[in-house]
Amino acid sequence: MRILLPYCQVFCQQLVNSTSKLLAFRISFIATILAEAASFLTVYLSAELIFSHINELGSWQREEFMLFLFWVQSLLSLHLALISANFWNLSDEIRTGKLDFRLLRPLSSLFDIFTAYIRPASLCTFPLYICCFIYYGTTIGLPWLSWLVAPLLFCLSFALQVFIEIAIAMAMFWTTSGDGINFIRLNSQQVQRWPDFVYPETFRTLFTRIIPILIAGSFSCRFLLGTGTWSEVTYFIGAIVASLLVILRLWRTALLRYESASS
Repeated sequence: MRILLPYCQVFCQQLVNSTSKLLAFRISFIATILAEAASFLTVYLSAELIFSHINELGSWQREEFMLFLFWVQSLLSLHLALISANFWNLSDEIRTGKLDFRLLRPLSSLFDIFTAYIRPASLCTFPLYICCFIYYGTTIGLPWLSWLVAPLLFCLSFALQVFIEIAIAMAMFWTTSGDGINFIRLNSQQVQRWPDFVYPETFRTLFTRIIPILIAGSFSCRFLLGTGTWSEVTYFIGAIVASLLVILRLWRTALLRYESASS
């Protein structure tokens, strides 16, 4: 705990600073909140439109799909608030050499890079997504075991999603611009918005066994619904460990590739 304390303190201070900047400009703050509300309505109304034409999607009824939808949107909302902006900033810092300043700081460089910018406005809709998830979970009648393991599964899903995107972002050290890499990363988020059974077998195998993009949403939600297995959870944890090892390997290689401003 003593090792983690400085990281928690730095993260909390960054959250306070980001909130202060957001609240300093009222029009910007109101516009940002309205944009987040519009995003929530777009997601909800899109799902309602789909189920106004069909009765079920695969083996899932409307309530089960909505549970999955708000589970994934909760993950994406938290990701957008805490991590997302830093991927765009990383591209700029690599190109301009500003990354030098982060590499010299006493805290972990990876932590400093991917927590430097926070979007507190996205945290405003995060409780709304969680409330909708709880509502549909109650409607379906999730068993007590699902409610107990839901926070743990959420943390694991969030960690896997972040690790996969960080691994993708490491390619910025080998490209002249990070825009293409960021668009690949954003498209990976679009893939996660749908359950794995809607994709063809080849596509599903690629994005669960090789690049585990679909695992974060589909595996965890299936387990909550009582149709998943403990072997899937084991594979889930294995994917997190493997992703972390890939990141550490790519990071060491990327630092050798990086041409700093002082070199």
